[in-house]
Amino acid sequence: MYFYCTTKIKNYYKVGIAESLERVKKRLTSYRSSNPNVKIHFFSDVGHHGEYLEYSFKNKFRDYRIGRSECYKLKYDVIYKHFLKYIHKFNLLHHYWYHNTLYISNYYIDKYTPDNEYKLTEKETDKFTLISGFIPVAKMNILGRRSRKKVQKLWKHEVKILDFKNIPLKKYENKYYKHLKEKWYGCMRGYADNEMEKFYDREFQIKQIFKQTGWNGLHDYVNKKVFNEINKIKKGFIKKYPSDSVGIRFLDRSEQRPLESLAFHRRKLIKNLLKEKHDFLDLLSAISEHFPSNDKLEYQNNLSALIQRIAYKAPEDINTSLVNLFKQIEKSQNIDKRLISQSKRKILKSSLKLVKK
Repeated sequence: MYFYCTTKIKNYYKVGIAESLERVKKRLTSYRSSNPNVKIHFFSDVGHHGEYLEYSFKNKFRDYRIGRSECYKLKYDVIYKHFLKYIHKFNLLHHYWYHNTLYISNYYIDKYTPDNEYKLTEKETDKFTLISGFIPVAKMNILGRRSRKKVQKLWKHEVKILDFKNIPLKKYENKYYKHLKEKWYGCMRGYADNEMEKFYDREFQIKQIFKQTGWNGLHDYVNKKVFNEINKIKKGFIKKYPSDSVGIRFLDRSEQRPLESLAFHRRKLIKNLLKEKHDFLDLLSAISEHFPSNDKLEYQNNLSALIQRIAYKAPEDINTSLVNLFKQIEKSQNIDKRLISQSKRKILKSSLKLVKK
């Protein structure tokens, strides 16, 4: 199951779950019918936790939800941190698997909230599947098989993992991108694949062999192993929601508990901090439509209403200037109203004279 979050639409973000990255791509295509410029801000494989993760947004942030949709007027940073704390609680990283190669987010290198914008076009999700913002840290291969019984066959599975203790993630990231530049981009497919396998074999020093009938359990094992290794080398780096107490109600879990359960003064403060705002330039563009150049009175009315709305928040000296401007507009409005009224009376008198004749 994949979790995803779109880029900003007006003053909200849309989150959701899908069965695969391909399904995320299809969802994105449907969103573009009404919002052509929308992209995916981040995505991640979340295993079987997708549905409850989606519930956590509905429950915890219900004051920010738009109707019954999956759209939230939350700041992007808040969405991402909630997502991280949720999956970290279950020993998962921001990651995805492709052809038994584990890719983790660059977040675990520099702790920056990912600022990618994925169009998820064929170019981004082609046969190479090297998606920006992720680095490979583990690989699984089948080495061979041996028969234990006539019916059942055990396969040899090799797991190779990056040695996080002895190879700093930043240093490894530089090596990886250098390899891509020199022996991947622009190279023949067969040569590039072969060189990439050599790179994995050279860099992934932790190697284990498992004998079993299939891949069952190996992905979960590697996910947990990598999580624990990163948690060791970056103490305090991985923030997560606390474990559940025995018998705790679903809505009392820390990741599900609504923010409205907080004290009123704290809830109001937090709500202002978390709520996403409209992009200022988009807002100005929308407001400008209400200031017609061919209607002086409407222009003045709307401008005075805008000043009244924002003046009380302004610093003292700016507030004084805005109040003076408001008074000038009000004075001008009264003059214009008298002129319009006089003009109307003249037109009415002229009409009455015509009628009498």
